[in-house]
Amino acid sequence: MSVLDSILLLAVIAYAIAATAYYLALARRSMTPESLKVARFAMRAGALLHLLNIINGSVKTHTCPVTSVQFAVSLTGLVTVGIFLTLAGKVRIEPIGALVAPLGLVALISAQFMHKGNAPLQLPKLWLAIHITSNVVGVGLFVLSAGVGAAYLIQASRLKGKRADTMERNLPGLLPLETLMRRLLLIGFVPLSLGVTTGAAFANRLQFGSVDAMRIGLSYGVWLLAGSMIVVGPLAGWRGRRIAWGNIAGALVSLLVVVLYVITPTFIGVR
Repeated sequence: MSVLDSILLLAVIAYAIAATAYYLALARRSMTPESLKVARFAMRAGALLHLLNIINGSVKTHTCPVTSVQFAVSLTGLVTVGIFLTLAGKVRIEPIGALVAPLGLVALISAQFMHKGNAPLQLPKLWLAIHITSNVVGVGLFVLSAGVGAAYLIQASRLKGKRADTMERNLPGLLPLETLMRRLLLIGFVPLSLGVTTGAAFANRLQFGSVDAMRIGLSYGVWLLAGSMIVVGPLAGWRGRRIAWGNIAGALVSLLVVVLYVITPTFIGVR
């Protein structure tokens, strides 16, 4: 087994342990710091090994990670995990780890099944790096914002039903969750906008009706949805629940775009 394969295997195991530990803590309604030690350690180990996998893979193939669609799929999961680890301890969103850990695992594994096509699009290297980096960061923030939105809906449901339990105490109140959700959406909208803008540069090279065109259409739809929630939402009086559901819908479509890249990848060369 090569070094790259060993790192990949260890990363998969670490993410699997993290996902299991977070799920068990969630199922037992025990999200105390002591009960999450294994989950936190495994998640950090998985993220580190994930990063090493990307670095080793890029060195082996002589490819810059931010100029490769294959690496971009893997990076999307890593960035989401990284943002979660940065925020989890500060804003008490540990339960979302049960969603984030599997996402990191799936992104890591999915990238391994992508194979190059025969006729890659040739695009400027700097432009491609900006495009991929922007989309990776934007999608990561959007997905995490959707996770916070799901936590908001759970809290709202429990409060409405007057069901106070351990899970409720392990999440922030509705107002902090809504504030965090909006902030993540607002911050993520900046790189999403940059990604959409740079992506328009090669739209004319794609055939109408192709999977590539579908991906671009879905990406624009996500961007318009995010922009509507940011600009129109406050004017229309959209509050927590609508923003939460909008975030979840947008994140699901964003992940669908990533899945389409895995199933029918478009590989882009640089010049």
